[in-house]
Amino acid sequence: MIYAYETADAVEEEEFPVEGVAMSDFVYPAWFEGFRKPGSTRFDHLNKAAKPFEILKGGYMSVFKNGGWTQIFGSAAKKKRFSQEDRRGHRSEYRAHPHYRRSTRRA
Repeated sequence: MIYAYETADAVEEEEFPVEGVAMSDFVYPAWFEGFRKPGSTRFDHLNKAAKPFEILKGGYMSVFKNGGWTQIFGSAAKKKRFSQEDRRGHRSEYRAHPHYRRSTRRA
């Protein structure tokens, strides 16, 4: 399974204020490093993820498996909320398109 390099999706419903504006939590590069031991470093800004690839209850992540992109969710409630969102024009919809392929062209 390959995880999309998305920095907020896995922890997206956690927030913190910046000058009165709610900001989404985000993961640090260590979150994508499977060799890290649980609790060995800070995986997200709010320090709520305890290990690499942990998806919090209000989060989700796009993953490539079995030849296509799909989402995995931190909870059934998040999956339900996600299914009710208007995803038209969202980057995840572009990934789902059959013509979206990684370029094999080299510079």
